[in-house]
Amino acid sequence: MAAGLAGLVLALLLAAPALAAGGGHGGEPPKPIEPLPVAQRGLPVELVRTLQLLQDRIARGSTQAHAAQRQLLVHIETRFLALEPETWIDPANARAGVAFALAGGGPAVLRRMLDGGKLGEAEVPLVQGALAYVEGREKEARTLLAKFDAREMPPGLAGQLALTQAALTVREAPRRALELLAQARLLAPGTLVEEGRCAARSSWWPKAATPSASRPCRSSTCAGSAARSTRAISASASPRR
Repeated sequence: MAAGLAGLVLALLLAAPALAAGGGHGGEPPKPIEPLPVAQRGLPVELVRTLQLLQDRIARGSTQAHAAQRQLLVHIETRFLALEPETWIDPANARAGVAFALAGGGPAVLRRMLDGGKLGEAEVPLVQGALAYVEGREKEARTLLAKFDAREMPPGLAGQLALTQAALTVREAPRRALELLAQARLLAPGTLVEEGRCAARSSWWPKAATPSASRPCRSSTCAGSAARSTRAISASASPRR
């Protein structure tokens, strides 16, 4: 019975094009099916995605990926610095540039983006805030980046921005920092950002600080040693000059 029903469904599916064409009853010929439009992603977005895939492997404990990270960071920075200023008009590219800097890329690309004068109005404070952060100007970075909701950012930047905001907030508003760390975990589960969140929470609050802060992190990416966690996030959770 089931085989007969499956055969009937298959026969109907195979006959559908002929039925749509009119089946010899004078109907209009079928129009060609056009593929759905797919937005092309810019080079910065693609390169940053490659970096994040490598960092996801670092979060899972790959020593080979960790060894390759510095070389990839240098390669991406070289490519970014060679791009025309018009590249950064696209908000997606601009946010990819910010994600690169916060993931260990350093300030050079952000400076070039600002100097080019082609950033959209909405992206200027984001780039300025990220630059202030990687250069160690925490007060300025906190003021600028507080204007942005990480949940409204693209996936490649959202978790990293929440983690950065937490780092900038922990001294003055530790409970808010905890909320941002939880947000980072939700926005980028199973990634280096989540491992950074776990390592940051362990280092920022002693075990007896608060009940919520003292709960152990149960993320699978935090199963490695503390040394691996600290080494893995060193490029993305600390300001670089």
